[in-house]
Amino acid sequence: MVETEETIRTGVDNLISLIKNKKEISFDEAANVIGEPVSTIEAWASFLEEEGLVSINYKFTTPYLSYQSPDSIANRENLKRMESQSGEIKNIITLLDDNITKENHEEAHKNISKLQKSLRYLLSNAKNDRTLSKKVNVFSLSQRLESFTNLINHAKSLLQ
Repeated sequence: MVETEETIRTGVDNLISLIKNKKEISFDEAANVIGEPVSTIEAWASFLEEEGLVSINYKFTTPYLSYQSPDSIANRENLKRMESQSGEIKNIITLLDDNITKENHEEAHKNISKLQKSLRYLLSNAKNDRTLSKKVNVFSLSQRLESFTNLINHAKSLLQ
């Protein structure tokens, strides 16, 4: 007698498969397809959202579930890093402006270097984000960064 391995699937597994296949599904429709009450779907959805596997969106007052692929999760984390870096760049520019106003050239040099490093980091993240790189011409962004770097280097030479 040959034993075959059986895979045990839970209701949550079925919900995840359904969401993957449909891309987006209302709580009501998911409950009907899986055969569970809407309250159960809501409980599972909350847990799955906390784990980053699905997102809950609303269209008017109807909740929908959307699958979060590993790529979209990575892109969301990358976007958070980029937003943080953008905030840091704004702070550096403020400091740089203050340094120039007060003619503190040594600090201005340091902040110019920090600014260049931050902009390179931001560009690197933009290149690694597949969704963003489809929306933004990363090559053009690279060229602009190069022009900005040249401008910064010129400003550095003027401060010496």
